[in-house]
Amino acid sequence: MPQENTQELITDISELVGQWKYQIAPEGKNITVGATDNGTIDVKSDGTYIYTDLDGNTHSGTVKIDYDTFGGEYRVPFFAFYEGDKFFISCYCQQNNPNVYLIGNGGMGQLLSVNADFSAIAGEWEELNGDGRVFDISANGTYTVTYPNNSTEQGFIKIGNEIFSENSDGKWYNFYNASGMAWISFLKTDSGTVDELKAGDFTLRRRNAEVNDIVDQEQAEDERIADKSEIAAARMKDFNAIMAVLNASPQYTTEDSAVEGYAKVTDSRFKSIANVKNFISATCTGLLENNLLRECDNCLIEKESSIYVKHAYRSFYQFRTEKGVTVTDPAMNYFSAITNEDDDLFGYGKATFSYHEGRWRIKSYEFSDFYETERHDVS
Repeated sequence: MPQENTQELITDISELVGQWKYQIAPEGKNITVGATDNGTIDVKSDGTYIYTDLDGNTHSGTVKIDYDTFGGEYRVPFFAFYEGDKFFISCYCQQNNPNVYLIGNGGMGQLLSVNADFSAIAGEWEELNGDGRVFDISANGTYTVTYPNNSTEQGFIKIGNEIFSENSDGKWYNFYNASGMAWISFLKTDSGTVDELKAGDFTLRRRNAEVNDIVDQEQAEDERIADKSEIAAARMKDFNAIMAVLNASPQYTTEDSAVEGYAKVTDSRFKSIANVKNFISATCTGLLENNLLRECDNCLIEKESSIYVKHAYRSFYQFRTEKGVTVTDPAMNYFSAITNEDDDLFGYGKATFSYHEGRWRIKSYEFSDFYETERHDVS
């Protein structure tokens, strides 16, 4: 009688030891859509953990290794968190990115290492002195390399000592390919967002580094003390431009037979998808920003140094700012503003603003009239 062939991935709890942010996705969505902090989890080397929620309450338990079985013989290990006999969460032991453990089969949450802060280098980068590869780096430390022939490769980044060096201070971005092989290191600085990464003769330059003039140069000044009504009206106009471009409005596009089903974007501020994304990030924040950035990936393409937007054939929201706005609920880090004029389709527009990095940005918006309210609150 033949013996059963059982294959098993071997792992241990040491892979999970450390501090993690426990983050959850919006209801009914995947974590790639948006992540909200839901506390922290500190995993100890003895297999115990302490979960601290957002109110400071703590819960303790143990982490066990269990297995899912596929095809009757292939066993895949996962970490199961229990508070006593009560199940809490679980995540597969083997992940493509060691900085993140996805929770559940559907990615409804994640454990993000508290040391995994790649916000300073998140974005699109171009290789200056090589074969023209483009690196798209995520804030969670994953990256995708796109070659000139449109083939792609994935990898991840870890912060630590410089690879191939015995003497280091632990402040290096170490790049690994998908198989876990380290291939290059860039020095990590504490100067916030950087526009260039160098390692010897190898240079990556942020793709939108030379087009930051899209953003008002007054951003260098502290907008917190500026006239909120003027700021609100300006951001609303910028939001109008974003919505018009993403919905192929004739005001910002023209018909072009180069790409079937798409219109060519004619606004001189937007010469690449990176330009549009940079403009969105300067105008919006939070889940609204994430949703609009995701929409860019769904409807924009680049061709021959121009960008094209997919025909939408739908109405879209526009703030009527010609008669100014009225500021409400002013506070240190947020305020709301309502247009003084409505339109025939959606009514008055209201935006909630959040203060971030010296600039007021739209966090959520809604349009209403006397008979019904249609909300698009994405805070």
